[in-house]
Amino acid sequence: MTSPFLPTDCLLLIFEEFKYDKSSLHSCLLVNRLWCQIAVRFLWCHPFRLLYSCKNSPCKCSNEKRQSQAKNLIETYMSVIIYHNKNSLIKKRIIPNQITIPVFNYLDFLQNLDLLELSTAIHEGMNPKQSESSKKHQFPPISQWYQFIRAPSVDLHSDHLNLKKKIDYYAVLNFLSTSKHSSSNSSSSTSSSTSSSNSSSNSSSTSSNSSTSSNRSNKNTEMSTDRIARIFCKIFSKRCPKLHQLSVDLISRRCNIDEFACNFLNSRLSGFSTKFYRPKLNYISHLTHLICTTKVSKRDLFTTLSKVAHNISKLDVCIDYLDHNQYFCERIIDVSYVELEALSLSTLIKSQKRLTHLSLHTFPAGLQAICSAIHLHSSTLRSLSFVGVFFYGWEILPILAPLKMLEKLHCDSCHFQLVFELTPEPHPPVNLKFPFISILDMSNSYVEPQIMKYILKASSKNLKYLDLGRKIQDPKSPDDSTIMFGSVANQFPELRYLKTSFHETEISQLLSVFENCKKLDTFILCQLESLNSYGMNELLKNLNNFRLPNLKHFGIRGSNYVFSPSNLQIFLSSLKEDGGINLKTLEFSTSNCFNNEHLKVIIEYAIDVKSLNKLVLQVYRELNKDLVKKACEKVKDVRYELWNVEEQKWQNKL
Repeated sequence: MTSPFLPTDCLLLIFEEFKYDKSSLHSCLLVNRLWCQIAVRFLWCHPFRLLYSCKNSPCKCSNEKRQSQAKNLIETYMSVIIYHNKNSLIKKRIIPNQITIPVFNYLDFLQNLDLLELSTAIHEGMNPKQSESSKKHQFPPISQWYQFIRAPSVDLHSDHLNLKKKIDYYAVLNFLSTSKHSSSNSSSSTSSSTSSSNSSSNSSSTSSNSSTSSNRSNKNTEMSTDRIARIFCKIFSKRCPKLHQLSVDLISRRCNIDEFACNFLNSRLSGFSTKFYRPKLNYISHLTHLICTTKVSKRDLFTTLSKVAHNISKLDVCIDYLDHNQYFCERIIDVSYVELEALSLSTLIKSQKRLTHLSLHTFPAGLQAICSAIHLHSSTLRSLSFVGVFFYGWEILPILAPLKMLEKLHCDSCHFQLVFELTPEPHPPVNLKFPFISILDMSNSYVEPQIMKYILKASSKNLKYLDLGRKIQDPKSPDDSTIMFGSVANQFPELRYLKTSFHETEISQLLSVFENCKKLDTFILCQLESLNSYGMNELLKNLNNFRLPNLKHFGIRGSNYVFSPSNLQIFLSSLKEDGGINLKTLEFSTSNCFNNEHLKVIIEYAIDVKSLNKLVLQVYRELNKDLVKKACEKVKDVRYELWNVEEQKWQNKL
């Protein structure tokens, strides 16, 4: 009797949970045919992202292994491209009459494409033997690509001949780029470009002034690499029906919180050029997600997209060309060029049918033009993010007022400046109301208490996630910050996540949050740099008076938060009395007081409750190796980092 199979729909939901886990997906390929067919979809929907994502920071991947994978990735796509264009290529005698048939049409699976990752994969695939010192800015002669990348000579099908003749991939791409029209099975047709005489005799359409690739200058070699990337972009845009996300992204944002960019990818940021991407009108109309946070000109790209791409629902954009201070970036005087690009972005936003998610990074100018375009999507916009944006006075309030359907407001590393002598307190907008908001995240932002007070008052009582950012103390109203905790406790009984800073004068109000927000499962305290807070001991002792059965994550971040091992023990003992079975994560980051005695208390707690799964220790004092080893035995995931005084950075000690 054969064991029953899970339905495909169920497997898709299961695979979705580990779609970024490359090793697990590879294992699933070997289970059976059904699992292989499903796993290959996830592996090849974002293959370049999987290639240049690492689970550790700093990256520990092997250069040789990564280069081999990049080579195989390019070869696999080339095999599909050749198969789709076999009639034309055979007719021109660029490939033999019999070729290996790809197992899958991998172009059908591609969903996400990042231009930096694509360019890097081509760079590594075309010359895997390049020395480490020359990787950053130099590209090899194109003739070396013919030497290192060749079509597989192993025959995978018994009814095919074993083909010993090797295919010149450059000749294939050169033919696709210079052909003026596509046959019925052609996959791409790009604009005319120069070609080298390194191809076979069939490539007779090359210009008369072209020379062999080995004699090209470094500049022309780099242009040739961009040309190859351009050809791949056109092929992907035209032949990949599921391609919906395009990113021109030098920030190298990761797909999820557990991913980090490969170090080699980061090392190529300064040498990366986006000039090879020249979109054509009929190639990009199906995009639904655009990430464009590179600090290069994007005006032409926005203008082109606004004409044909009207289904973008998620937009992540940066308009910035200078290295501004992260928090106090002054607006520059000559901003005409930046404003023109902001206007092109506003045109793109206005042209969309249903924009639901928008993220804006570091706008030195043109913010008002963008916001006027945002208001046209007030009925559809669900998520709005500002990253590194400087707001003057009360301008954030009229920006937010029309957006009544917001479910998430995120301000990361922003600054809200009020000049108390020059900025009178306005009458709050009558229609400032967010009845559906559930996430209010002001992480790393300097927020004036008066502004935060208006936003909190307008928020829904069903708010579940709240990060109050870095609160600024108003010299005229020092009690505003304290009152804020009281309003949080009374207004948001459904709150589950709270991240904030506090001063010892605010302890009583902060404790009211624990009294009224019974469902709170994550509580993180972040230090204010300007304050020496010694109220942590009192807070830990007072938490002993509250039942916290739902608490899963407790964190203390800040070198000036001082607490004794005895008070930590009192707090953890109170959790044990409540069962303590829900606390999964303990975090102590940038702690100047954490020592071996604190670690002993945590180990004792972990032995008693046996539910602590994660322990984060980022400390300035070196801990006893035996105690750390014992903690690793009792806690599944231990992350221990020590400050390296000589190198001035955190060093992983495990």
